[in-house]
Order: sequence, then structure tokens, then C-alpha cells
Amino acid sequence: MPLPTPHVEQPLKLIGSVVIALILVKLAARAAGTIRDRLEREDLPDLAWWAEKSILYGTYLIALTTVLESLGISIWALITGLGLAGAGVAVAARKLLANIISGLYLAVERPFEVGDRIRVGDYQGEVVDIRVRCTVLRHRGRDLIVPNSILVEETVERLDAREEVDLRVRVPGPATEVRRLIDRLEEELKKAGAEHLSLEVEHLEPGEARLRIRSLGLPRERVQEVVDSILVKRPGGTDR
Repeated sequence: MPLPTPHVEQPLKLIGSVVIALILVKLAARAAGTIRDRLEREDLPDLAWWAEKSILYGTYLIALTTVLESLGISIWALITGLGLAGAGVAVAARKLLANIISGLYLAVERPFEVGDRIRVGDYQGEVVDIRVRCTVLRHRGRDLIVPNSILVEETVERLDAREEVDLRVRVPGPATEVRRLIDRLEEELKKAGAEHLSLEVEHLEPGEARLRIRSLGLPRERVQEVVDSILVKRPGGTDR
């Protein structure tokens, strides 16, 4: 019986590699699903998600390597051959790997949950999603994408569920009087317990200023009460 020629052997080898890769992926998907279900029953949904994705992605890499090897392409030689030309890719890959490992840490340790309010560095907001590479915070209607490595390397402060207030008011009077009233507002709001207080003059014109008040720690009604106690009797009053 004649031996297969190279023209026949190569396609057969490729077909065999593809079949093996498909079998690996199917078995991995079944195993990942079983492990995910078991961890979810143990009330570990984050770890279950991570375990499933790690098994699947690891299997995909093995399957891809198998197929490429059947074509005579060594994925490791390819990576090595990139040399200095791939230095930028290597740096990006290290950052990506650091974020992924940090995401695994967050899934296991669970320092915060979806729905918690946190602050880390210059970022703060409600946690709406914890992903493989990053965590999504929602702050004043905007989504902030924070790399997971930052959440591991820096101090994370968990904020309570107190209402975040964003209020705009009109402060009437000449510039000197407006400045005095703003200082008094800041002082009284701090006395009342407002935290992370910000008073920003958004518009200034002769006889009036528009002020934006942002704070955490007091309900909106209490902030409005303090504002009214200082401005309500003045012409122009407040915008509610």
C-alpha cells in the first residue's frame, strides 16, 4: 500500500488537528459548565464566572496552538520572532495580564459587590459591573471604566448609600455679598454633616451668581433646608 504523499499528508494532519481541537473545546465547555454550576450553588457567582472563562480561554489557546502546529507554524517561535518590534505589544500584554489577574483577585476576595459605592484615587461611583479587565463605576449618569489593577494597587474606600446631592441655586447680590453667602453656605452645610462638599460658581453676572452645590452625606431635603435658611428671604431666592 503506497504511503500518503506530502500533498495528502498535510491536509490529513490539518483535519486531524481540527477534529482534536473541536473535541477539546467541547469537553472543556462541558467541564466549565459543571464547575460553574457547582460554584454558583456555593454562592460564589464571581468565582464561577472566572473559572468558566479561564477554562474556556485556556482551551481555546491550546486548540489554536494545535492547529497552527499542524500547519508547521510554531506560535512560540512566532512570538519570539517578533523581537523588539513587539516591545509595545509586550508592554500592553503585561498591563492586560495585570488587570486580568487583579480581576481574579477581586472575584475571589470580593472587597466590594455590584451596587456598592466606592472611591479609589480620582474615581468614585456605584459599582455596576465587574469585568475581566476592568470595573465599571457609574457617577452622575456617566460610566467610568477603571482598570482592575488600580483597584488592587490603590486604597479603595467603600462609601455608604447616602444620597449624592447635585443642586443648583441662584445667589443674589453684589460680588462681595455673594462671596460672603457662599462661604456661609459652605460652613453651614459642613456643620450639618455634608461630606465631599463642592460649591462651584458656574455663572457670575452683576447682581447674581449661579452656584452648583454637590455633596454626599445629607439627603437633598436637608441640603435644600440649609440653603433656604440662608437665601430664601432674599430676592431671587433659590431654584428648586
